[in-house]
Amino acid sequence: MSSVKIMAKDLVRIRKQQTKFLNLTAQLRAISLQMTTVQSINTMSESIKKVSKAMTKLNAQIKLPELQKAINNFVKQSEKMEMKQEVMQDAMEDVFDDVEDEEESEQIVNQVLDELQINLDQQLVDAPGKKVKQAEKEENKDKELEARMGNL
Repeated sequence: MSSVKIMAKDLVRIRKQQTKFLNLTAQLRAISLQMTTVQSINTMSESIKKVSKAMTKLNAQIKLPELQKAINNFVKQSEKMEMKQEVMQDAMEDVFDDVEDEEESEQIVNQVLDELQINLDQQLVDAPGKKVKQAEKEENKDKELEARMGNL
């Protein structure tokens, strides 16, 4: 029986040692994490120092009056460009509005003629031939101009 007691005491000691070993392992892991954290903080502080030095150099290189002049010049040039764009846009709108106005007026004339049941084509056929010849001449001139432009 004494051997059983000895073995039981050994078992109790081994279990206590296992518990101590697990506690020691946990403490070592915690220390390792703390060391990693300290290293990260050290790396960040070194990076902050480098960034601070770089910012100091950049601030020394930036000349505020020249920067203000450049910004003012940029603003002036932007405003000029905007004005030119507005003028061009207004001109383009005027051109296209005239075309739309002509189309709209032509539609109104056609609508009025349709309402009055006037057949404009029939009346034009009965019109004198001199005006038709003159219109043909103008049409020929237009075709010649188009041909010349096509050759260019």
